[in-house]
Amino acid sequence: MKWALPPLLVGLISVPLAEAFKGSPPSFSTPRGDFRPIGRHPTWASPFRRKEGGNNWRRANPKRKYQHYYAYVNRGKEHMPWGHSTTRARVTKRTLGALQKGNPENSVRGSTPGGSSPIGEKQLVYNSPTEEKQLANNSSTENRSTNVPRFDGQTGEEQTEGDYFVSTPVYYANDKPHIGHAYCNVLSDIICRFAKWECAEGRRRRRVILFSGMDEHGLKIERKSKKLEISIAEHVNNMSSYYQMMNQKLHVHVNIFYRTTSQFHKSFVQQVWKYLAENGYIYKGTYRGYYDVNEEKYLNEFELKQKRKNDPSVLYIEEENSYFFNILKFKNFLTDLYQRSEEVIYPSYLQKEMLHFVNHELKDVCISRYNTQWGIKIPGEEKGTIYVWFDALLSYVSSVLHMVKRRQLGGGRDSPGILSPPWGGSPDGESSNGSPCSPPSNDVEKDELVCSYEDILSIVRLGNSRHGESDPHMRNQAPPSDMTPSDGTLFRLFQKAWNPEVQIIGKDILKFHGVLYICLLQSLHLKLPKKILCHGLIKSENVKMSKTIGNVISPFDIVQKYDTDIVRLYFFGCANIFEDKNFKKTHLESFQLFVRNNVGNLIYRVVSLCVDSNYLNIFQIGETDFLESPILRQCSESKQKLVALIHNREFPLFLENLMTLIKQVNKFFVHREPWKCTDDSVRFNRIIYETLEGIKFVSVFLYPIMPHICSSILRNIGLDVSPAGGASLLMLAEPTRQFALRGLIKIV
Repeated sequence: MKWALPPLLVGLISVPLAEAFKGSPPSFSTPRGDFRPIGRHPTWASPFRRKEGGNNWRRANPKRKYQHYYAYVNRGKEHMPWGHSTTRARVTKRTLGALQKGNPENSVRGSTPGGSSPIGEKQLVYNSPTEEKQLANNSSTENRSTNVPRFDGQTGEEQTEGDYFVSTPVYYANDKPHIGHAYCNVLSDIICRFAKWECAEGRRRRRVILFSGMDEHGLKIERKSKKLEISIAEHVNNMSSYYQMMNQKLHVHVNIFYRTTSQFHKSFVQQVWKYLAENGYIYKGTYRGYYDVNEEKYLNEFELKQKRKNDPSVLYIEEENSYFFNILKFKNFLTDLYQRSEEVIYPSYLQKEMLHFVNHELKDVCISRYNTQWGIKIPGEEKGTIYVWFDALLSYVSSVLHMVKRRQLGGGRDSPGILSPPWGGSPDGESSNGSPCSPPSNDVEKDELVCSYEDILSIVRLGNSRHGESDPHMRNQAPPSDMTPSDGTLFRLFQKAWNPEVQIIGKDILKFHGVLYICLLQSLHLKLPKKILCHGLIKSENVKMSKTIGNVISPFDIVQKYDTDIVRLYFFGCANIFEDKNFKKTHLESFQLFVRNNVGNLIYRVVSLCVDSNYLNIFQIGETDFLESPILRQCSESKQKLVALIHNREFPLFLENLMTLIKQVNKFFVHREPWKCTDDSVRFNRIIYETLEGIKFVSVFLYPIMPHICSSILRNIGLDVSPAGGASLLMLAEPTRQFALRGLIKIV
């Protein structure tokens, strides 16, 4: 039955509607989707897009087999054709890297709220030794603002751009490292290398800083040294050397290696204690309960039931004059933080668990200890030490303050732990002369630099100015009389350096970082981490590795048998970040065989054929041939997809796509049979050029994961890859003009 509205009724409705929408953008709802103007904030992304530079609307082919909810793509040449992507996507889940899957406008963290930045535009981040000094000299200039959303309610327009600070946990120095520690450090290093690797011309450069260090206080360390019949200082020095050696062997470029037994850190923790005590964050009380020596934490009733009966590591403690950190004061702040933003903790289900913990189990934390003398002394007390977790969590901040103070005093890059490659080596983990390096001195007492109470007040003032409000506790605090203009510059440098992008931890220590650490930062008015990335555990025979149980696997044994880059590749692609991994050597061997058979064998066949046929220089093919090449077209089409997978931290899927691509390059080389056309120089040159471009593409994308192998490949085909700078995404911006082959090499 057909029907229609009477003409009079249509007229009565249309007039007010026309007036309502007059002069307003086309933003209204229909049963088929929301029409909104393009070029707005990423959360305004709609399923309909206008043609760039025009008013024409186009709808993508609905019959395409892809999983994106936003099935409408922009025709602008700067944008990735998301409708053709095979990326596995979920609409509601937002993952690390501020990329909402299925939303191309939000795939770039550096794009403006107006959406004017093209999808390929990124911030250029670097950390090459040759440019460190120049960047440090320019650090005092006015910072530009960014648009990355803040967890404290600020938008990027309200904050200044700083360094790119990535941190591992501070590892407990009770025993040698196992492969769980190696996995975390390799993962952190790869994330930093991708940050340096992914860049675009014309953007503000940022310095990448990777922090790692040692937590060297506590009862367990005191007991361990007594068991070994050595001094505590000697024991922690030995453990520190093992961790630094592990970083070197795994090509982990740690910029700041920090130890909590340093004089500066001790003074920093004591001054923070004084500030918190004077401003009502610390109070005295009585503690009664059970304490786990192995995990260095107090146990609730549920955790106590999980322990075996008569466990020698569980002690009952009753202390009358204990000090407590008033975490309950921050309960509303924590609840608001974890409810308002879905991106603080990755994966998101752990953030929900943290929110439940805050709402139902949160209580003040006892931060004093009287059962050990190996720790930082409580200010104003004759006996007692500061809780090891309170001490350790402040090391992230104190290391940055120590770095800028040391640099301000002229320490520069020659000072230990100040933004230099490990043991004087290159970012690839090699020494400058290609020979093994010796670790630096572990004598942390040589550093006489200390932190003053005025330093803490200055940090808090900077935090207040960043928030645009004053701390009620600071209103009655007069500026220190000895504050000089240089001090102001120093703390502005600190404000620039303290820009925590990613905090990488194991999920077993999330409560300490998700509650106590966040509250400590908030009490000092410091920036919070943009992301707390919780990785899964490495298990041995499906059992969590523990130094106490004795089922640990040494990373030194692994790198002695397998190539370091293969170990890094295994850690990267063995499973998703948030999943637990069951370590098996057979899995490592499968990664090694793939690299050897698909990458090493291909480069050997190509180079040996060219050398035998006297084709040592392969020249760029014509533009028409380039556009018609199926393998080069496949590389070009997969570029933005691979970058998006990196933003999403979908590392196994990223690696799967690269493996498929290198197989296609192998298939292309075999099917074109260049060995049959060595007399036809034009055809031979074209086939080899396309193959080498495919090898170059894969090597550039694998460089942050396998820096040594990929550097060797790129240098062997005549590409300039400096040890300081390394490969970057910019290498894929233009076709290679000439490949200069340098002879045969062995990859694995």
